Parts: sequence; C-alpha cells; structure tokens
Amino acid sequence: MLSKFHRKSVLNMSLFTIALFLFFTLLTFKLSSQSQYSNILMLFYLINGFLFYIAFGYKVTVLDLISPNKMLILGLFLFLMLGPYLGNEYFYIQIDFRLLFIMTIGIFSLILGSKVLYLKKNTIKFSIKKTIVSHHWLLISRFLYLIGLLVILYYYISVGNIPILQSNAESFRVEAKMGKGSLLIVAYVFLTVSLAIYQVYCINSNVKIKKIFFVLAVLGLLGLGYRGLPMQLLLDNFLVYLIFSSKKINTFKLIMLLFITFVCVSLIGYFRATGSVNMGFREFIIPTAWLGTVNLTNLNLLFNKFTELGHLYFGKSYFIDLFTILPGYQPNFGTVLKEQFNLNFDGEGISITLLGELLINFGVTGVIVGMFIIGTFLELFFLRIVKYSNDDLYILILILISAKFVRVATGGIAPIFIYYIMPILLLIIGVKFVLIIIFKEGKKTNSEKNFVSN
Repeated sequence: MLSKFHRKSVLNMSLFTIALFLFFTLLTFKLSSQSQYSNILMLFYLINGFLFYIAFGYKVTVLDLISPNKMLILGLFLFLMLGPYLGNEYFYIQIDFRLLFIMTIGIFSLILGSKVLYLKKNTIKFSIKKTIVSHHWLLISRFLYLIGLLVILYYYISVGNIPILQSNAESFRVEAKMGKGSLLIVAYVFLTVSLAIYQVYCINSNVKIKKIFFVLAVLGLLGLGYRGLPMQLLLDNFLVYLIFSSKKINTFKLIMLLFITFVCVSLIGYFRATGSVNMGFREFIIPTAWLGTVNLTNLNLLFNKFTELGHLYFGKSYFIDLFTILPGYQPNFGTVLKEQFNLNFDGEGISITLLGELLINFGVTGVIVGMFIIGTFLELFFLRIVKYSNDDLYILILILISAKFVRVATGGIAPIFIYYIMPILLLIIGVKFVLIIIFKEGKKTNSEKNFVSN
C-alpha cells in the first residue's frame, strides 16, 4: 500500500506527465500567429503554475523562507517565468517555444531533485534557540557595520562622487566600478552580516537605533548605483527578522511586500536612467515590466546563439568568473558574452541566468541533469542544517545563504557563490573565531521557538 504522501506524489507526477505530453505535442507544430503563441503561453503558465503548487503547496511556511531550493524556485518564477507574458504584452517579444519547453523541464528537474529525499518522510522539525550573549556581540556588530560604511565612503571618494546622483548614472556606475568591484561586495557583506548579528544576538538593544542603522545601510548601498545590493540587504534582514521573531507569516501580506519591492526596484531603475521620479503610468509600468522581462530576453539570446554556434563552454565560464577575484579589472562571464555577441547597451554584461549558465556550458542535457543535481544538493544542505543543528548561528547562516538563491536564478551559480556566499561564510567564520579564541565567548539559551513543516 502506498502511503498518503506517496499517493499524492504519484498523482502529482502523473498529472504533470500528461500536461508535459500535451505541451510537447503542441510544440511540434509551427507557431507563427499571435493567437497560437498566446495559447502556448497559456499552457506554459498552467503547467508551471502546477509546478509552483507542487513546490510550495497552498501556503508559505517559515521553512519555505529558509530553504535555498524554495528561494531559487521563487527567483525563477519572479524573474524568468513572468517574462514570456510581460515581453509579449508590453514589448512584442516572443520567446522561442523550444526555450519555453527547456525552462519547464528545468524547473521540473529542480523540483524533482528536491523531492527525492522525501520518499519516506516529509515532516521536518527544527527549533531556533534565541541566545543572550555578552556585549562582545554588540561590539563586533557595530565594528563590522562601521567598516561597511567606511568602505562605501572610501568608494565615493575614490570615484569622485555618489554614482546614483549623476546625470549619467547608468554608465557612470559601470565606469566607476572598474577595478573597484570588490569594494561594493565588501561593503554589502559587512553591512548585512552586522545587521543580521545585531537582530539575532542583540535582542535587548534599542529598536530605534536598529532602524537608523538599517536605513543608513540601505541608502549607502543605493548610492553606489546598483539596485541589487540594497534589495538583497532588505531581503536578508527581513528574513532574519521574520524567522527569529514571533511574527506569523501572512501569505497575502508577503505577496504584497514582494509587489511593493518589485515596484521600488523599478522606480530606482527609472531614476537611475532619467534622474527623475516624475513619471506617468506608462513610464512606471514599462520599466517594471522590463524588470521581469530582461533576464528572459538574455536567456533567449543565449539560446539562439547556442543554437547557431553549437559551441559549449564545458565549465569554462566558472573559471572566468573565478578569475574576477584577482586584482585589477577582470571581466565576468556576462561581460565576456556581451563583447563576444557585439551587444551595445549601457551597463555591464548580460545576466546569464542559472538556466543559461547550464545551457551554454553543457547544453540541454546539462540543464536537465544540472537542475536535478542542484535541487538534490541544496535539499541535502538544508536538511543537514535544520535537522542536526541546534545552534542559532547555523540557522542564521542558512537564512543568509538561502536569500542569495533568489539572485542565483538570474545571475547563475558561480557569480553568486563567489561574490556573495563565500564572503559571508568567511566573515561569519572570522567572527566566530574572534569570539571563541579571543573573547572566550559563551552563550546561554533562554528561549526556544519550534517549527514544523508537513
């Protein structure tokens, strides 16, 4: 007899197989008219909406927000899966239907990889132990925060101005960053880790001071001219606050918060390009729609070039991104592709996306196998932290890492791991070392918060 969980899994996979067969059958026809393309999009969203349901269910739980797999899926849906509709509706862009099929298979492989570990049991329990520690945590938090702000100030001085306030901010920020990109990462990492530590360990500190520190950090990162860093700081600390506080998750409020954040990112992009926030509805909706379309158009470009050239990089892109940590200006893989494809636009290289990274390195087979392996590995990592750790520092690390996987959807594995995940891990390890070796820091547990996911 199959258990209830097994029966539900078999039913879900059977329904998906039927839907996938219908999708593949339609893709065999030559699609040229707008109505035919619209029908394909409808089927595309029906299938992927069903996949989203398989991944999340009907409600968002605390565990969903600290799962790297769930955050990656969320990033893929927000910044890639909305692209076909937005591109078709506002920019008259039609995505190659073969790519839609590859995207669907990739998402399916990722979800399948994350589910294979739950064939026997699908209940996860973990507890967060809030810890009261000495003033050393507060001291370290403020020290890291000060370093982050000083790095931003040094960057402003070295480039001669605040990039976001320049009339040509779109191009100025890119020119200013050449050879100094590591400073941006250092500033972000020190600020986000300091604020996270401040929220978790300095629970008795002044709330107003926390808010002031947070606003200054966001404004400082925003002045660098890049939307990603302040938005990532917002996401990091929102998740830390949500997990370590007693707040319950309201799915509707969470969706509204995502929408508001999406709008703010669009407004920042418009201000950066025009120097003004005086915009009508069309001026507002077009940049917002483009934000959800641009990554997919880049992926479509990569797919077309891959189809034309038939050339695979076989992992070379990972080394190109790795070499960017060397001193001086080292172009990342997105910039290399921009030059190789003779693309002319303000800004840095194209965002290759996770699917594009796998596709251009290992082909369609690489997308299918790679997404499955990523799903399995991330779930193993997640379960290891949740099941076998009773230290809130490990949960904090899990939150900060999981939050980065929203960016992995658009930036790929290698850049996000090199520029964000590794620096955060190294800094937290350094903090722990200082506390244990130098301050002989101990801890006392005063409360415990339990979570269960079915």
